[in-house]
Amino acid sequence: MQLVIEHVPTNKKVSFPAYIEMFSDQYSSNWNAEDVYGRMDPIATFTNTRRSLSLAWNVPATSFNDAKANLEKVNKLMSFLYPLYAEGSDGATAINQSPLIRISFGNLVRNAKTGRGLLGYANGFTFDPAVEFGMFHNQPKALKGTKNVPVEYYPKTFRLNTELNVLHEHSLGFKRTAGNKGQTFSFTDKALDETNYPYATSLAPRGKEAFAIHKAAIQAARQSASVNEQTTRPTDKVGRSLSPFGGDD
Repeated sequence: MQLVIEHVPTNKKVSFPAYIEMFSDQYSSNWNAEDVYGRMDPIATFTNTRRSLSLAWNVPATSFNDAKANLEKVNKLMSFLYPLYAEGSDGATAINQSPLIRISFGNLVRNAKTGRGLLGYANGFTFDPAVEFGMFHNQPKALKGTKNVPVEYYPKTFRLNTELNVLHEHSLGFKRTAGNKGQTFSFTDKALDETNYPYATSLAPRGKEAFAIHKAAIQAARQSASVNEQTTRPTDKVGRSLSPFGGDD
C-alpha cells in the first residue's frame, strides 16, 4: 500500500511505501461560550468542526540506490510547501496559487465523495534520519549546484511526519428528509452517508442487497439453532430423540 502526496498547483506527486508509524485523525468542534450573570452554565453557540490529520511514516532503504532515490523523494516533497508564482509584465512575482496538497492512503485518507486525495494545507514536513541505523556514503564526482563536497551521505532509513489541516470539498451536516413527517434525516450532501464518510466502506451493500444479506443471515442463524437443538436432545437406548416434554418425537 502506498502513501501518495500531491502538490495541487503543479499536479506533481510523490509516493512512499506505507510504513505508517503514527496515524491520528482529529475532529474538533469549536464553540463560542458566553457567560451570563447569574447563570451557572455559559450559553454556547456552535461555530464549526475542523479536521486535522497527523501522519508519521518510515522510509527504509535496502541499497545505496534505494537510499539515493528516497532522498530525492524528500527533496520533491519539501518543494510541495512552496506556492505557484505568476510573473507580471514588470518582472515582479505574485502568488498565483497557494501550496495546497492532497494525501491519499487507502480508504482512511481520501475524499469521501470523489475518491481523490484528501485536500488541505500542511503545517510542514519533518525529516528525521535514523542515524542509529547508519548511512550509505560515497565520494561524489560532482553534485549539482554544489562545489567541494568531499562525501555524500544517504540515510539507510528515516522518518517523515506532517500535519494536514483538512479543507472539506463537500457539504456536511444533516437535513430533514421529505416525507415521514420530517422524522428521518440524511446528510446534506446526498453522495455521503455512514458507509463512506469519513472513512470509505464503499463495498458495503446497500438497499435491497443489504436487506437480502440480512434476511439470509437470519435464516442461516435459525437453521444453525435448529441443528444445535437436534444434536443436544437426549435419546433413548435405540437412538430415538426424546421430547423435552416427555414421550418420543
